[in-house]
Amino acid sequence: MEPHKKPQWHRIYYLLAIFDVLVVLCGLFLNHRMTDTFENSVQENLFWKNRLDQFSELRELAQAVNIPANDIFQTRDVESESANLKAAHARFQLHWNQLHDGLEKGLSPERYHSLSLSLKLIERSMSEMVDEAEPLFSFFRDGKSELAAGRMSVMDRKFAEINGGLCAIRKTLGEVQQEKLEEQRVAALGMQKLEYLAAACVLIMILAAIAYGTKIKNRIEQAEREREDHIDELKLAEASLRHAHDELERIVKERTEELERANAVLRSQISQTAEAEKQLADYAADLEKRTREFIDFTHPSSQEFQSVESI
Repeated sequence: MEPHKKPQWHRIYYLLAIFDVLVVLCGLFLNHRMTDTFENSVQENLFWKNRLDQFSELRELAQAVNIPANDIFQTRDVESESANLKAAHARFQLHWNQLHDGLEKGLSPERYHSLSLSLKLIERSMSEMVDEAEPLFSFFRDGKSELAAGRMSVMDRKFAEINGGLCAIRKTLGEVQQEKLEEQRVAALGMQKLEYLAAACVLIMILAAIAYGTKIKNRIEQAEREREDHIDELKLAEASLRHAHDELERIVKERTEELERANAVLRSQISQTAEAEKQLADYAADLEKRTREFIDFTHPSSQEFQSVESI
């Protein structure tokens, strides 16, 4: 009979447990990556939105520099409008410096150099526009306002150059933002594929759990059937053993009765033999006694006969 093999299905449970842990860890990792991707996307969009807003603010500041040269035609207040222009130009320059210092962040070297050159051209146009304001204000001081219109048209052209340069920069930054969004979209697609993979792993985990549960159920049912069969075999063996025991007791009882009868017969035979031996011994003793009496009786007669012969 072949030895009963130890069941190995518990190893499947260990493998399934390890697989479940890996699926959970992958799910957590994927969720963490998705959260990071979303946060990075939000931060990236906020960064580029703020940068575009900063260039829009620079355009407004450039317009603020151009406004005093237009307002002077109505106010005729040269000193006040000149002070307004200088203050507006200082604010523009401060903001321009901040933008130029942080321009490199998030840009490739090629785009950085291109935008940096555009910003410098804007600064030069702004300086030329401010330089044109001085003759304009001088004409108003001298009461030659009709000559100031020519300077005003030059300033408007410079402002148009600044505005065009800022629009070009905003367009370039918009393209960069679109590229970043496309990169995020590609990353999101990659994460989506990982989501599909995770969903497939979860489905496999569920199917494996169902298969494992079915296998355990079948094993338990099989073990239960084997146990019942074994119990039936034990009952049959017990019945057979009980029958054999009863049969043995019957045979032993019959043999005991036969032995008792044989023993009784043997005791009777022994008793008869002993009685016969006693009778035989009594007979032998009586015979010996008679023999001695005969000898004693015959012995004197023998002596007398010998005496007669001698005479």
